[in-house]
Amino acid sequence: NVMFATWSEQGGQDDLVWYTGHKNADGNWETTIDIRDHKTAGAYKVDVYYTLANGVMKGFGSTFFEVSSPSMTTSIENYDEEKGTFEVVVSDIVSPSGVDRVQVPVWCASDQSDIRWYDAEKQNDGSYKAKISTANHNFATGTYQVHVYVTTKNGLTQGVVAGTQNVSLPDMEIIAEDTTGEEMTYKVQATNVGLLGVVKNVMFATWSEQGGQDDLVWYTGHKNADGNWE
Repeated sequence: NVMFATWSEQGGQDDLVWYTGHKNADGNWETTIDIRDHKTAGAYKVDVYYTLANGVMKGFGSTFFEVSSPSMTTSIENYDEEKGTFEVVVSDIVSPSGVDRVQVPVWCASDQSDIRWYDAEKQNDGSYKAKISTANHNFATGTYQVHVYVTTKNGLTQGVVAGTQNVSLPDMEIIAEDTTGEEMTYKVQATNVGLLGVVKNVMFATWSEQGGQDDLVWYTGHKNADGNWE
C-alpha cells in the first residue's frame, strides 16, 4: 500500500492525518485530502510512504500545496437610537470553497457576560447581514464590541474585529401636572417607555419631601393608546 502523511505547517504536525492511497488502472497511487480534516489555511506538506510485500515501509518523497485564507469586508450600519438596533454587514467574502455560515458575536459588558452570537443571513447581493438589538443585551448602553467569524465550506474559520457601536437610550420624559387646578390630584405621565422593549407595568413611587418618605405611595400606571404610561 501507499500512505500519504499530510499536515499543515501552521502548528506543526498537530493536524497530521494519514490518508490511505488506492491504485488506479494506470498503476499510479492517489488519495483525496479533505481540508475539513485539518481546518487550517496556509502551506501543507505531504510525505508519501509505500509498504513492500515483505512489510517494509519506505519514504517515497514529498510535495506541498497551499490553502488560501478567507477574507471579507465588514461594516456597522443603520444605528437606530429609538429602536435600539444596528446592523452588521459582511461583504466581499473571498473563499474558493464557498461560505458555510457567518456568525457575529456582540457584547457590551466588560466581562462579556451579555455576549450574544447572531447568525447573519445572506442577502440578494451576496453579502451577509445581522441585526443587533439592545434588547438581547439587557438594554445596556455604552460601547458594543462587534466581531465577525466566517466559516467556509472547507472547514476554515476566519475571525475579524468589525468595530464598535456606541449605544445610548433616547430621553424618556416624566411629566406631572395638576389637570384641574385644585391641587387635589396630579396626572403623572412617562413617555417613551416602550423604547425599553416589552414593559409589563410601570409604577410611580411618590412622596412629599417634607418628612422624607414617611408618606411614600406606589401608584400603578396604565398604558394609553399612544404607548405612554400614566
